[in-house]
Amino acid sequence: MDHYSLKYLLDQRLTTIPQHHWVGKLLGFDFTVEYKAGTTNMVADALSRWDTKDAAVGMVLAVSGPWFDFISRLCHAQATDLALVAVHDKLTADTRTAPWAITDGLVTFEGRLYIPPSSPLL
Repeated sequence: MDHYSLKYLLDQRLTTIPQHHWVGKLLGFDFTVEYKAGTTNMVADALSRWDTKDAAVGMVLAVSGPWFDFISRLCHAQATDLALVAVHDKLTADTRTAPWAITDGLVTFEGRLYIPPSSPLL
């Protein structure tokens, strides 16, 4: 698909609602559109032709995603807080009751995860 017309986006008559929408968003930026034909723009050409037989020869796929380490950091924070370790021990020995509890190995207060005041998670 050739997007040469985008070079003149701000110079043409806006006839559709999506055009008004996108031009309204773009007006807040200082930019210029430079057109490169698909034959000279090798990076874009490679991305648009990834499903051809030649492209599949050297294909590398990478999957990335967010890394949520909150629970492991909370476990560490609870294990290093001396007062909370004492509460954990009393809960394990059944000498302390509600509103404190142990849920999935973590200390909870009134049904919510308890974050020690000394923790950087606050």
